[in-house]
Amino acid sequence: MAGLTKEKMNAVTEAYAGSLFVRAILENQLDIGKAEKLRIDEIEDLTDKLMMIETEKYEILLYILSKGTASISQLKDALGLSEFTIMKHILTLENEGWLELRDKDNLVYGIRTLITEIDGALELELISPWNLRTVYDPINIVVESNLCCLCGACEAICPVKAITISDDRPHIDEEKCIHCGLCNYHCPRTLMPLNILKTFVNGPQSSYFQDLKEQPFGPYRILKSASTQSEKIKEVCQDGGMVTTFLQYLFDKNEIDGAIVVKRQPNSWNTMPVIVTNVDELLEASGTKYAVSPTFLAFDKAREAGCKKLAFVGTPCQVQAIRKYQVYSNIYENIWGTIEYVIGIFCMETFAYENVIKISEEFCNTPIANVSKMDINKGKFFVYDLNKNAVEVPIKEVTSLARHACHYCVDLTNELADISCGSIGSGPGWSTVVVRSEKGEKLYNSALNENYFQVKDIPVDKPFGVPLIEKLANGKRTRNFKGLLKILDKAPPYYFNSLNQIFKVEEK
Repeated sequence: MAGLTKEKMNAVTEAYAGSLFVRAILENQLDIGKAEKLRIDEIEDLTDKLMMIETEKYEILLYILSKGTASISQLKDALGLSEFTIMKHILTLENEGWLELRDKDNLVYGIRTLITEIDGALELELISPWNLRTVYDPINIVVESNLCCLCGACEAICPVKAITISDDRPHIDEEKCIHCGLCNYHCPRTLMPLNILKTFVNGPQSSYFQDLKEQPFGPYRILKSASTQSEKIKEVCQDGGMVTTFLQYLFDKNEIDGAIVVKRQPNSWNTMPVIVTNVDELLEASGTKYAVSPTFLAFDKAREAGCKKLAFVGTPCQVQAIRKYQVYSNIYENIWGTIEYVIGIFCMETFAYENVIKISEEFCNTPIANVSKMDINKGKFFVYDLNKNAVEVPIKEVTSLARHACHYCVDLTNELADISCGSIGSGPGWSTVVVRSEKGEKLYNSALNENYFQVKDIPVDKPFGVPLIEKLANGKRTRNFKGLLKILDKAPPYYFNSLNQIFKVEEK
């Protein structure tokens, strides 16, 4: 502690006393140890990371308390923290009820909690950290309101193994739960500051409150149709095989030693999250599957495999969870490994496995055991039998079978990935590739220069090209946000409040 300023010391003290996360971990180390998920040194590392996060947060809170109000620029000058760091903590403090936005144009925030006068000085009436349970309740409320996207983050993050996923939902063992709040803190259906996460991926935005309608399918650097040059990938891929192609390049160049993907279970179209460590394993997992999978659970498998540099492949909600984890904590980095690349898949909706069977057998008259491929394209769900014969059903006829949480997702094209891939906007045998981050741009250019794939332009003046991507992305975003408005009396407010700041829908 030597050399710390008085302000920093105060922040450290308040973090120890006021942080729900830190207190819960410190006071339940015995239970965490008994769960046999983390070693003692890993518990200490987890605590240290949480302390760093909470100390920064309390520095900001205490400074605003001392001044009454403060702008982001004032906080940056006074505390020496980056604007991005300040803004992400500000949104957390606002979510917790400590702060409120006083001047949106100048980003000025003020204290919202009770201030009392003691001996002529204004002081914050510090609340017990356990009162924050109303904000960081276990994610039961998310599950019960059908907002859970089944990403698996809650089970993966829980330090005492109190959460298990089965029957298409998380279950919490109340006897094991230590009420640390980490499941809620990392859930993509609680606080979801999309523009903060976009800034992390794409670089500075023009505004932290930029209306989502100003970005039809998110910011990007490159937009092309692409198709793999690998004959092996062509044999097993969906569309242009670009997700597999990018991962093959990363394996070939030793930029990763593991990729978290979803694989079909043996002799089934049900899915499971896995870690693949070479191209042969990657090819076995290639192709699109429409049964939802809690992909986060593969991080423990990556740990067991000794992987340190990882790529992650996921749907928009899963990628939202990954980015929220990276930006707001990254507390398991030394345990799971470093997430080097995030590759996203376009997604309109996913299905519980029982409904995948229903689509195949009841709507398409094809026994699930005889299915060779599934696809969604041009507004239809296609099921191919073992002879490659296709049976189709309009997607609108099976939309009601999608997971309920999918009807509240506002991202079609995976706007938080380094590179996003999907079929919309490209022809048969080609994938639409959207490069969003600097890291993604480097990967794209390097793989292209070494002839891993070929490219062509996506038409900007044809209804099946860029206009179609924009139309479908905006349609999903607007439709699902309006759907969220209709369940506000049943759902927790965090997710809606986050989106409502940056997406205003005109009531009709």
